[in-house]
Amino acid sequence: MKKFLFFTTLIAILIGGFSLDADAQYRKKKKKKKKKKAQDEYFDDSGFVHKLWYGSDAVFRFGGFNGSTELTYGLSPMVAYKLTDNLSAGPKVTFNNYIVNFANGTQDDIKFKSFNYGAGIFARYKIFNSYFIHGEFEGISEEIIPDLSRIEIDPATNEILTERQWNNHYYLGAGYTSGGTLAINIYLLWDFSEEFNSSNIPINYRFGLTYKF
Repeated sequence: MKKFLFFTTLIAILIGGFSLDADAQYRKKKKKKKKKKAQDEYFDDSGFVHKLWYGSDAVFRFGGFNGSTELTYGLSPMVAYKLTDNLSAGPKVTFNNYIVNFANGTQDDIKFKSFNYGAGIFARYKIFNSYFIHGEFEGISEEIIPDLSRIEIDPATNEILTERQWNNHYYLGAGYTSGGTLAINIYLLWDFSEEFNSSNIPINYRFGLTYKF
């Protein structure tokens, strides 16, 4: 149900945004009388290269549970194509390190480190040049501890026993961009793949830079 709600909302936003921008683009094109050669369109101001924008989110989260601390840091580079002046879509990749320090009441606390990676696709619709709506699907390969309430140690290596899983995430939210060629972006996304309860609020905080967004 949550996935259906996510995709329905995202499709509605994209169709609405595309229709508005397509109408605006059509009116602009009607006013233009100059025709450019087909071989020049790839590199001119209206061509493919000039409709790309680039960016990267900085991943940094710090928290804790049951006396332990956890830290996540990394980068999420992305590139997008402007379907219209305000609507864009493209791929992204994610790389991050996840570190947990489990307090066990001694000087030698148990530490768990993992390197996670993944990729996804996203769509973004700009509103009033300073705000935007962001929808995203992302798959992440994560090394996890199967049961945090019962951590098992491998006696041969003295390391925590883990397993690697591929987890899918569905995000939808909104944010602010400072504007300009090089812009700062801050946004909040709701993770529809996570359970919402008193101990877990599935909000994802993002901070990053974009070029030509």
